[in-house]
Amino acid sequence: MRRYGEVGGDQLAAAFTLQAFLSIFPLILVAIAVVGFVAAGSHTDVAGHLVKQLGLKGESAKMLTDAVASARFRIPDSAERFTPDGWFKTGDIATIDAEGYIQITDRTKDVIKSGGEFMSSVALESLIMGHPDVLEAAVIAVPHPKWIERPLACVVPKPGAAGRLTERDVIEFLRPQVARWMLPDEVVFIDAVPKTGVGKFDKKVLRERFKHWTPKA
Repeated sequence: MRRYGEVGGDQLAAAFTLQAFLSIFPLILVAIAVVGFVAAGSHTDVAGHLVKQLGLKGESAKMLTDAVASARFRIPDSAERFTPDGWFKTGDIATIDAEGYIQITDRTKDVIKSGGEFMSSVALESLIMGHPDVLEAAVIAVPHPKWIERPLACVVPKPGAAGRLTERDVIEFLRPQVARWMLPDEVVFIDAVPKTGVGKFDKKVLRERFKHWTPKA
């Protein structure tokens, strides 16, 4: 979706057109653009209810939205997911480019925090699944005594590739595509990535399965 105008003067008209569109079709967007975004911590109401504020750190952001109920039924602590001024913290991590486009890149609980750097598990998964012998891949954070967390790649080979696909194959496939510090510390091969009831990767199952993982000597 294109960015419609900037905050200020007559240029707001196009932005309000976008706001009206979002109020009618709020669920069809995968990525949206902030209208009138100026600087880290600034507010804008022009883009409608999907985005109000982005708490920025460099080019990364935690997305906030007010298009939700104030709490969940029979879940008392759900109110803690809201900011003091009523914005629900979605738990999504997003990036903003120079033109104001927003791309959701990961969930806060799935981001890997390694040695002061944050890496997207989704980005690594997408790259790994580009390997011709990989069917599925889920990347999780595992504890590390020096770096706090490191990425562990759980890979499902395509039929016929099991036993042929190696950890080295996956790492060498990734090497020219990512910084060295983003390379997984280990690649483990599994039969299938566990799924939730709606078909999403259930990483909490994998985190429990590999909670006692230790770095290679």
